[in-house]
Amino acid sequence: MAPKAKTPAVALPVEDPLVELPEHLEVPDPSFTFVLGHLVSHVFCVEPPLEAADADDAALQDFDPLDSLSKFHEGGETLNTSSILLLQRDELEAFAEGGTLAAGLRRKAEAEAACRKRKKVNEARQRALEELGEAAEAEAESGKAAKVDGDGRDDFTLIVSGYPSTPEELAEVEAAGLFEVADAWVSLHLSGETCIDEPDDIGGTKRITRVIGAPGALTALREKVVTSEAGSPYATTIVTELYNCHEWAPGRPTEVLDPSELVVAAFASAAQHRITYKEWIESLPEDRIVIPDLETEPTSLDTSVYERLVESTDPSRHDVSLMLYCLCEQVNQSLKGNVAEVPAQRKKPSAEQMNTLQKKELAMIEKFLDNASDILLFGQDAPREFEDKNFEVVGSLMAMVEQEEKEAENGSKEEAQHVPGMAPEPGLGSSPPEDLEEIVIPHHDRMSCRHVGHHLPGGKSVALEIEEILSHLNAPGIDRQNFPRKISMTAAERSAHRNRIYKYMPSMPVVELERLLLMREFQELLHQAQPERQWNLKDWIFQEKIPASLLCQTLLDASCRDYFVDMKYMERQDCLLVAMHHRALPGRVLWHSWEGDLLTLAGSETQELKLCPIPTFNDWWQLVSGQPSPAPPVYAETEEGFTTLPSSKKAKKRKESKGSHAHDPLKAPKCPKQVLDLDAREVGYCKAIEKILVPSDRSIILRTAYQRGVQNCVPELSRDGQVLKPVADDEDGDGDDSAEEEADDFDPFVPLPRKELHSVRVIKDNLTFGMVSDAAWLDTVEAMRGRVSVEEPTPPEEDEDAKRAEALRAAQGIADGDGEAEAEEPAEEAPHEEDEGEQAVNVTERYLQESRFGCLWLVFKDGTRCTVRMHHERLWYTPGDTSWDVSSSRPGVQVTYTPPSGAVVQAFSDASIRQSWPPQRLFPPAGREADEMLPGQAQDIELARLVTPFGVLVIERLSGRKDVHHPSGTRAWRNPTIEELQERSEHFKELAKKKGCDVAARACAERLAEICAAWEANQGEEDDMDPSEQNKYFGMPGHWRVTTCSGRRFGRTLKVEEVAEPGTATGSRTGSQRPSADADRVSKDVPSSHGTGSRPGSKIPSKDISSKEPSKDVPAEAEDDEDLESEPEPPEPPPSLQDILEAVLVDEGSNIEYELDPVPMLVQRDPHTGITSTSNEEGMLILAYPEEESNVCILPDGTRVSQTEDAEGTEVVVEKEGAARVTCHVKDKAYVPHSMVKVEIEDGATMEVVPRRLNLKAELVAADPQAFLAKLRGEPEEDISPALEIAQQQNAMSQHEFCRNSDPREDSYSTNASVILRHVEGTLVHSKGAGEVEVVSGRDIAAIGSDNEKALKTLQDKGCVYLAQVDYDRIYLRDDDGNHFEVKGDQSLDFKLSVSMGDDFASPRCVVPQKPFKHPDASFLPLPEEAPQPRLFVVWGDGEAEELLLRRDYEEAMRLARKDPNTLVVEGERMAWPMSCCKSHSIHRIMHMDPVTVPVRPLELPPGICGTVEQPEMKRTFTQFRQFIEYPEISDQKLKEWESAYEVYRQQEEEQRLLQNTLGEGLKNARRSMNATLQVEQLAKLSQAAASEPEASEQARDGGA
Repeated sequence: MAPKAKTPAVALPVEDPLVELPEHLEVPDPSFTFVLGHLVSHVFCVEPPLEAADADDAALQDFDPLDSLSKFHEGGETLNTSSILLLQRDELEAFAEGGTLAAGLRRKAEAEAACRKRKKVNEARQRALEELGEAAEAEAESGKAAKVDGDGRDDFTLIVSGYPSTPEELAEVEAAGLFEVADAWVSLHLSGETCIDEPDDIGGTKRITRVIGAPGALTALREKVVTSEAGSPYATTIVTELYNCHEWAPGRPTEVLDPSELVVAAFASAAQHRITYKEWIESLPEDRIVIPDLETEPTSLDTSVYERLVESTDPSRHDVSLMLYCLCEQVNQSLKGNVAEVPAQRKKPSAEQMNTLQKKELAMIEKFLDNASDILLFGQDAPREFEDKNFEVVGSLMAMVEQEEKEAENGSKEEAQHVPGMAPEPGLGSSPPEDLEEIVIPHHDRMSCRHVGHHLPGGKSVALEIEEILSHLNAPGIDRQNFPRKISMTAAERSAHRNRIYKYMPSMPVVELERLLLMREFQELLHQAQPERQWNLKDWIFQEKIPASLLCQTLLDASCRDYFVDMKYMERQDCLLVAMHHRALPGRVLWHSWEGDLLTLAGSETQELKLCPIPTFNDWWQLVSGQPSPAPPVYAETEEGFTTLPSSKKAKKRKESKGSHAHDPLKAPKCPKQVLDLDAREVGYCKAIEKILVPSDRSIILRTAYQRGVQNCVPELSRDGQVLKPVADDEDGDGDDSAEEEADDFDPFVPLPRKELHSVRVIKDNLTFGMVSDAAWLDTVEAMRGRVSVEEPTPPEEDEDAKRAEALRAAQGIADGDGEAEAEEPAEEAPHEEDEGEQAVNVTERYLQESRFGCLWLVFKDGTRCTVRMHHERLWYTPGDTSWDVSSSRPGVQVTYTPPSGAVVQAFSDASIRQSWPPQRLFPPAGREADEMLPGQAQDIELARLVTPFGVLVIERLSGRKDVHHPSGTRAWRNPTIEELQERSEHFKELAKKKGCDVAARACAERLAEICAAWEANQGEEDDMDPSEQNKYFGMPGHWRVTTCSGRRFGRTLKVEEVAEPGTATGSRTGSQRPSADADRVSKDVPSSHGTGSRPGSKIPSKDISSKEPSKDVPAEAEDDEDLESEPEPPEPPPSLQDILEAVLVDEGSNIEYELDPVPMLVQRDPHTGITSTSNEEGMLILAYPEEESNVCILPDGTRVSQTEDAEGTEVVVEKEGAARVTCHVKDKAYVPHSMVKVEIEDGATMEVVPRRLNLKAELVAADPQAFLAKLRGEPEEDISPALEIAQQQNAMSQHEFCRNSDPREDSYSTNASVILRHVEGTLVHSKGAGEVEVVSGRDIAAIGSDNEKALKTLQDKGCVYLAQVDYDRIYLRDDDGNHFEVKGDQSLDFKLSVSMGDDFASPRCVVPQKPFKHPDASFLPLPEEAPQPRLFVVWGDGEAEELLLRRDYEEAMRLARKDPNTLVVEGERMAWPMSCCKSHSIHRIMHMDPVTVPVRPLELPPGICGTVEQPEMKRTFTQFRQFIEYPEISDQKLKEWESAYEVYRQQEEEQRLLQNTLGEGLKNARRSMNATLQVEQLAKLSQAAASEPEASEQARDGGA
């Protein structure tokens, strides 16, 4: 900004002449530091001093903090201020010379810095000349330079006050390049509070306190610093702040340091950090690891290797290890350059190039084969063109033949004997197929159990390749990790040392004695890790051995529970003890954190880092230097201002720590060995914070926050606002301000992370589960809000909402205004609320926009998954409503289960079951003809199938075609229209792009495009006005094609209204398409929008407004004559679709139906069995069994639909090879009609689905199949009087004034189906149908002995059942001790203890990593009785390991083994010496190598059609082996004897050690005395020699030279 008036220019300082040095003297220039400070202050209104406060006219006084900085004037003699120059804004005008103030500041700054730098250089040279003198000259001649003292820190600081003060002036400073002139630009803001007298309500004045915030220029500068890119001048700019500067005013009661010293310390600290950062950044390695940017889109990257490897394995074998291997192979091939080029960049070679390439490759192949044959025959004697040192030839074919002949003659050849049942070596996947039946795999080898017998393209074993991947993992004990590098005891010494204790317990077996020693060491290890409790491991009497090759897998599986890990080395046995545990502290809560990359260097001079990104200055200062800025005062912002004023004690601590902290020496941390060329604010500063809750039911609740990057590396500046007095201040200092174990005096500034991911999960037994918010429902709510915001609300609705919000605030004790108004409002509003009876009664109303639905996810140990969420896609409210009444309708629940095979089984709220499979399993062989690329043909794969509660099967295919199969044998299908198929094809293409390298998604998109093209070509040949018979029989697009069990065939479609335009054919194929999704419904399920029938809910067609009514003034006859003369005869309308197809109206005129020729059928009855078989040309086979009153329908794809009648109702079973078996029990003839659907899944899990509805009491009860089927059959009302009565009551209830909406599912059989999922391990998931889900572990169910509904009700009161409410997006638990725990879908975690004084406290920030932070009341809260069960491992020096187990772990494994019919359990076998006191328990389980499916039940066929029954293919199996070793139980008496004997042994060992230390002391003392005597003799000889020297010198002088 240009100065307002010209000011006479002031002479700038001039540099002194440079001191000349002799040519032979070299003095390097000393370092020089120049800091350019920007000081921003305000004028505060403060209260008068205490002595003047009692006066009547005591008024506020103005105070400027700059007035207290008198020591900054140039030429001052005060310490640390001689190198500081303070300039006011007015002084800059003298240096501007008609330009901007920024230009004047730059001139002044450069001149002052140059002069002071020249002065320092001259002083160094003069000192070198004076001190070195002739010595310096000699060093110069020898080529050595003189040393110069001085570190060059804070040589000159130029502070500017009052400029820049606006964003425009800040732009001038940036344009002048002032941020790059000095070594550091520091902007310091002096913030504080000011007092203001304002008039009050009674005519007087009241005094308020306000915070004066930072000006806009400083705030803009901070924003530029925070958002600056690495390398820009703003990235190294410093913006800081001094707080409570109003306390610098004279006469204040608070003692503060000298303001000049505080300002100097602030500038000096910032400059020191800036210089240290510059030195640290210059010492980084010059070679940077650069991550290149992708020039092409991810969809164009080549992933052929990854796709080929993944596609070659069954989806049931996919896991993280296999995916990681396939990804590594793809990366390896990409780095080698052996992958195919991107199609867009690939050029097709010419014919000549192709011939040359083929000839070259053929020559190479011939050469390779020739060399290989020579080497095979002659071995090392084979002729070779060149010698390859890395190629070693071992043996030859001729040598092998000669060796076999010699062995055959001598008879010395012995065949290797294979012992069946012995475990093979690691790498089981390499075994030949013929030996797979005899394989025995240990239980801990999970990778081999999953991948044994499977190979990748090229013959590579999956198990071997995954074993290679796992070999790169690091874990305690693997390859003697965490073992000491040097072992002081040899094996013989260790054996002798172990034998010393045996004599103290002669009656105890050696094995048991060693076990007790191991237990004692584990107890000490756990006590060191958890000093709050004492451990007793006498009940850990079971052990399971772990081979060395499987230790990595075992530890990897155990680490999934996020344990703490502690280790201890036992030198006596050369083993490593590994304890993986969780702590249960008083208060049942614990916080801790881990830090990575640059955060590990904070405040450490010895910590080394291998790899890290590059930090900018400000984030390096706050997070790496170890001396961050103090945290700014924390104010809670309200409508009136700021509250929660920091206590004086904490402010005093902050100021004292800041004053002393600035003088601490700053030492730069060590530099990393490698540097990533990335901004640390984006990818660095990785940190994980965990919050652990430990209920009393053995479960663990973990909340993890993963943080990355830095969002605000500069502390927030002060903002304007009123400061209110705190409610309660900690004046005595006895309160605890945080939840940390030790209060820190310094409150550092902690920047917010740029990216943060929260995750809450519950871990219990073999189950992990949690809750996440339903993203689909959130999108639906946002769409609702968008529609509501567009519509203008009416005043009555606004009044109701305002009243409802006011009533809610009054109920919660919240009110606006002052405290006096809060006391008066309840007296006035309470009667008004009581008068509003409608608001008080209708408490069951919920609003759609305020509802939060969640998704409960569960993961089992075997990899299976389950999700439970609200089935909100099925509307339970009328579209357009904003709320619903929970007493009249509730949303249903959808349960999804995914076994290891990748299949998906879903249970919906209408009790239907849907199954889908990975498309990789469903694709038929390629290479079919184009005419089979039609809907319903072989290439049109089945994507999913749905079974209704009454056994109707609906198959959905890739093209969108739907096939419906009834248990009676009736079949219907609907082919999609061309428009629907095109839309579906585009959808799959977009889906393939989103899924990236998903092979199945792209294959589906390609297949669907081919089907779409074939269907368009097929229908292009059809005539719209004359459809062919073949097209009718195949199914016209959009028409339902039905074939009954009796052979009748007909078509049905929606009636289309006639188009009024003349000449338009209404019967065309496009006109027959259905305009909405309602076209998928059959017969009377299709709603009618223009029907004239009496169907309920149908609308009467509106009258045509164009038709003319007879006029009242004109006679009717005259009007008719006029019409006949003026209007021509209308043309004959074209034939409609109904006329062309000769169809009739059905379903009250909403649909049309046309007949087709009956299907040819063949009916046979077997005279011996009485079985009647009916087959038709469409591939359907129906078997009727007379005795059992049942029939079986066999579909063309092998699906069997069996229907059996009994006295109580019908049972329908739908099954197919590779699919789950669905059994529908419809007991419509029972005394209490009910129904249930049971699903049997391939992994042994079952689902029981019960259709339910709301009754008049708003309770969910089982649906009545008798009433529903009678309504479908159209039976008279008197036959269904109970159902009619209930329906009438429901209609009366729906007309109630509170029921503002009706349930669209009113005519459905089930609205809120309940689901009980039983996992194979015993875990039970019970969805009650309206949002409540109970989760019970298998151990808890085994404890009560049953899992029926009565047992589950008793289990709810035992504090071990987690209750999830997906309709409220939360999970909660009330344990046995009365503690409440709640997990929410937004990944927050709350708890309330039964014995705590209060749980409303802020969570600690976990600034110190790897340090536990407890509950603030942990000092007086009780310690939980039990801690979560740890996992204890012993890793021996040779790599073998074992795990210690409790009896309940052993009993749980045995319980699951006894339930499995393919498992053999051998218990209680006595072991041989030296473990004769122990028992072994073994589990032998037969497992399948190929994917497991639910076996199809055997079917009885008549001899006339059964033909030759093919033998089922023998499935490959292997045996999984697991063994437990049980040690003798340890009684209290035996434990007491052991403790006393061990104490005697320990004392004897200590005495022996002391005695060994005294051995040889006599010899050492004799040697010391001998050495002392020799030293005395030597001293005597030296003294005698010294005395004889003068005599010898005199003799020499007398005798001459």
